[in-house]
Amino acid sequence: MIKSLPYYSRANGKAESAVKIAKNILKKWRHEDPYLALLAYRKTPQQGYSYSPAQRLMFRKLNDIITTAPSRLVPQAVSARLVQQNIADRRRKAKAQYDKRASAPLREFSKGEKVYVKPRPKK
Repeated sequence: MIKSLPYYSRANGKAESAVKIAKNILKKWRHEDPYLALLAYRKTPQQGYSYSPAQRLMFRKLNDIITTAPSRLVPQAVSARLVQQNIADRRRKAKAQYDKRASAPLREFSKGEKVYVKPRPKK
């Protein structure tokens, strides 16, 4: 188990992101049924993924207010290789975006050049 500080959002990014998504969904659907809003989110494949969150978690599509053929609701194995490939692609794209804005590669030091180093913080 990994502990993180409750009021330090950068330490718990995925949980903070999930809370942000849920709040936005509930805010947009405040005059409608919130359960339908969350159901719609779970049914919809996210950008960069071939399967919806429900399919990745429960290996099946969820029933909705729109009638669905019972044969489409039968659990089917999700291709683990495809899900891993989707995740790897998203990470690769995120890294490429980050590297565009990150600082340029540091130059190498020459022999005899003076270098300043920050002292290590004391605990």
